[in-house]
Amino acid sequence: MGGLVSTSPWRAPPNKLLQQTAAPRCYLKGQSSRPWWSTTGSVVATCSVLLSWMRPQLNSGTLGGRRPLAMTDSIEALIVGLRALANPPASAETLRRARSDFGELPEEVRLFYEHMDGTREMTPVEQAAIRFWPISEWKPVARETSPELYPQLASAPLVADHMIDSWWYALDCSPTSRTFGVVFLVDGARPAVSAAPSFTDFVRAVLSDDWSLYPRATSAP
Repeated sequence: MGGLVSTSPWRAPPNKLLQQTAAPRCYLKGQSSRPWWSTTGSVVATCSVLLSWMRPQLNSGTLGGRRPLAMTDSIEALIVGLRALANPPASAETLRRARSDFGELPEEVRLFYEHMDGTREMTPVEQAAIRFWPISEWKPVARETSPELYPQLASAPLVADHMIDSWWYALDCSPTSRTFGVVFLVDGARPAVSAAPSFTDFVRAVLSDDWSLYPRATSAP
């Protein structure tokens, strides 16, 4: 079937909504007696078939072959999304040294680093452009920024950065802190804000490029 051709003068089809738009009368090439709006039923039928095929995938979130991140995904399941960038796992001695230098590591952090000692490079831009630091690169917040600006996080380790140190993410490793395990966004210019309530949530936010990973005006509780 050929393409659409237009004839003149312009005439509105017999439809109130279309009459308001004064659309031209168009015919299918080779079928000059058939106005374009008479094919509406065929279009609707085609759309119905497509929707019936897409609906199960839309409902399950697998359209395009990629399952969305679920709130119940474990840290091990989320690590799969970083496998291509992963460093070899951290050793038991490396993890012990991290606890000695920075405090208690939440269980999910230990599991993450037992699978991979950070990433070799930052994630793609569509996944927040963040690099997870190897434990050997962890350093206290006070070493990179003003301790006066972040008194409660001065000794907390920076564990990741966005876009080559545009800003950082600090992990509260103090077991007596009411924000133990929370990952904070630290940019050196404003008070810290919570980027994620846990390290698992932080990894999930990275993989989905969540808005919580970017600077904003509110301060941490």
